[in-house]
Amino acid sequence: MIRPYLLSALVCLLAAGCQQPIAFEDSPAERTQRHIEAFREVLTSASHGWQMSYFPRVDSLLFRNPSLRLDWTDVTKEKYGYGGYLALMKFSPDRRLEIKADFSASEAQSAVQGEYDVRLGSSLQLSLTTYTPLHKLVTSELSGVSDFVYRYRDYQGRLIFTTGVSAEGNRPYIVLTPLKSEQEWQHTAEKALEHRRLFEKMVHPQITIRRGSRVFFQSDAPFKDPRGDLRLEQERNRKRYHIFLSLIEKYSPIFRGYNGIGSGYVGTGEGLSFRPGFQYDGKITFTDFEYRDGRFVAELVSVYNPERQRFLFESKHLYPDGEPTSYVAEIFDTHQP
Repeated sequence: MIRPYLLSALVCLLAAGCQQPIAFEDSPAERTQRHIEAFREVLTSASHGWQMSYFPRVDSLLFRNPSLRLDWTDVTKEKYGYGGYLALMKFSPDRRLEIKADFSASEAQSAVQGEYDVRLGSSLQLSLTTYTPLHKLVTSELSGVSDFVYRYRDYQGRLIFTTGVSAEGNRPYIVLTPLKSEQEWQHTAEKALEHRRLFEKMVHPQITIRRGSRVFFQSDAPFKDPRGDLRLEQERNRKRYHIFLSLIEKYSPIFRGYNGIGSGYVGTGEGLSFRPGFQYDGKITFTDFEYRDGRFVAELVSVYNPERQRFLFESKHLYPDGEPTSYVAEIFDTHQP
């Protein structure tokens, strides 16, 4: 008698299971297309366009320890890392693209027309499908790409990307920030190029890192070769990477050499941005500098980050409402004409 009851119960369960609502009403192809269209709407929603900060190769280990003793073989031009590039982009729903870039005055002033696509494989991907100035970075040296893998959108509305090309301690930095006005679209790339060239024209650029009157690091080694050899300077400008050196022998006549910090850089509308930046210790890193009266200044403030749920140090000119910390880094030219 038990077996017929079990059979009836099984039939009822199967019937009930067949009546459950379908988990997905759309086909996989339709869901994929919906994700693509939603991301394309995000790209086209920035009416004034986006600013891309693109560092193809950020070496997070290179010249990061200011107390490490260096000699002249450690700071040759072959040891330099790589800096970044700035581009402005406007995306249209019809997959057309306008782009400005900081490679030259003409490319910073006049937008180049191109095309883009959004694809979905294992993740969303933004692809530049026609030639743009950014394709100049697609080389074996720089490891640049024209296909950017989307990671997430942060609480400030910035789009964070990565690539499939990276090595240990050497990763790309790719961030799209929405522009706030048509004025920014018109002039940001030109200002970025101007600020980068102002830095590169400094004869003896030096950096000081301090808190109040207490100095933590002060570079003093001259950048220009006294014999007129321009190779070091030319390589710095080509790679967009700079090392600030402090002579050790001024403290000790026995131990000769340098202490140094280095980072890749890119011009911005406000001044300069360095990645990975200049690190004083594990908590304090200076990345974004504002151009003020012939100097580049980074004044740190404390800002709460809701994503990380903790306070971070950021530059005051980007976060004017942050809590002051008195940490300041300044880049200036010690050359007297």
